[in-house]
Amino acid sequence: MFEKVIWMFYTRIKQFFSAINSTINSKDQHFILLYLNLKEQKLFFDMDVPTQKHCLNVAYTCWELLQNHPKINKEVLLKAALLHDCGKKAGEVTTLHRVAIVLSQAFMPNFAKKMIQQGQTKSAGTLSNAFYIQSIHSNRGAKIAKKAQVPASIITLIEQHHDHLNKNAPMELILLQQADNAN
Repeated sequence: MFEKVIWMFYTRIKQFFSAINSTINSKDQHFILLYLNLKEQKLFFDMDVPTQKHCLNVAYTCWELLQNHPKINKEVLLKAALLHDCGKKAGEVTTLHRVAIVLSQAFMPNFAKKMIQQGQTKSAGTLSNAFYIQSIHSNRGAKIAKKAQVPASIITLIEQHHDHLNKNAPMELILLQQADNAN
């Protein structure tokens, strides 16, 4: 248990420093252009830069995981990785909001639940609204992706990327969750 807590803190600290130092470089731009069409690129660039960089890191991790799974549909998985957090638009969930959300969910779950409930009626950019957006971003992202005519297989992965896996879960979802958890 103690090792799990240490690993969580290590991962979250790494994520925090990655978020505050986030930039999209030419390699990232090339990757985005290679895998996302114009409508999908709009969804990607509607996220803030730290979320974009997180999605890129998830996609790069998926790319590495694909080396051991040659039968997986690479394009579907990489598009889903790049778009999995499209339900979080720029300005709604800041890096400091993310810190508060993660710590609250880990150590004060009842407080987190209250913030989610309060956030439904609060303005974008407020802490309680960030809790709410974080709680609905998978379903919201799926709706946004559907409106942008993203293929159904990718929409499903976006919608389910935080769901508990069952024995029938597609390998793309398993790899997406592994990559998301690692980043």
